[in-house]
Amino acid sequence: MIFLWSNSDKISNIHVSTSICGNSNCSRYHLLSINKNPVLIQFPILSINSINKNWIDFQLCCIEHKLDTFINRFSKIMNNLYRKIERKYDKKIHWDSRIVDQKVDKVRFTASLSSNCSIFNSRGERIQLPIIKDLKNHAVEFIIQLSKIQIISPFDEDNILYGKVLMEILQIRCHQSIPTRLELYSFSNTDLIIKKSISKEPIKCADPSYKKYFDMIKMGVPKKAVEQRIISDGHDICILDGKLSEKKTITKSNMLSGLENCKLKKTKQIERKKTFNQIGFGLGISFEEIQNKLKSLRKTHFL
Repeated sequence: MIFLWSNSDKISNIHVSTSICGNSNCSRYHLLSINKNPVLIQFPILSINSINKNWIDFQLCCIEHKLDTFINRFSKIMNNLYRKIERKYDKKIHWDSRIVDQKVDKVRFTASLSSNCSIFNSRGERIQLPIIKDLKNHAVEFIIQLSKIQIISPFDEDNILYGKVLMEILQIRCHQSIPTRLELYSFSNTDLIIKKSISKEPIKCADPSYKKYFDMIKMGVPKKAVEQRIISDGHDICILDGKLSEKKTITKSNMLSGLENCKLKKTKQIERKKTFNQIGFGLGISFEEIQNKLKSLRKTHFL
């Protein structure tokens, strides 16, 4: 059974075995289990600080209420294990209690990678990382086993023992950031949106007699043609923009009002020289002249 970090309060009655000799004469181990099953905990999402061979140093942010509750519960589990081991020895044990003693926003852990550790992505697909150090660039989740407790007897001190709970990483879920690529232009142009909203507003007709011009535009008549019709009817083309509040006509006096102060200059008519219209494709001989010349020719007999 794997305990979720949010249900870590259900972890209880962890069994501690008798001591097992380690690789050296100074070390021994105690195996941990729950009902003869390994103690497995799925940790929340975390970040990796460093990787040294098969050891990973990682940290959790405990500012959030749920994460802070998990850290407190995990600290109680560790304290219970410390007391169970201390009852087995007469000597005082100094524990690696970084989890219990830290009162900061971030809590650091150290765990070893299992030889059978497998790595998956967020979709549950197994992935292969060429170098385990690549995990440092991703947010990850661990399934960790509280495997055993290590007890070390120092050479220079006979009355003290050093203890540490060893954690082993069995499985990793890697949260890779999927790059998003936008092929098409995706920015919203607010200027165009404003212009479109303004253009959608219907232009009010200034006078009922101008309605026919607006009807022409609705029927698809080009605006230039409608303006020409308005000018020919003696009206101002500004009525199409709804700028005229009263009916206004354009008379000849209004059209010539701007020419009052204009001075006109006398112009001389250019006399053009009369040119001879040449006939016969510009060759200088007309068709009639050719016919007359042919008639004047005499017949000749060849001997």
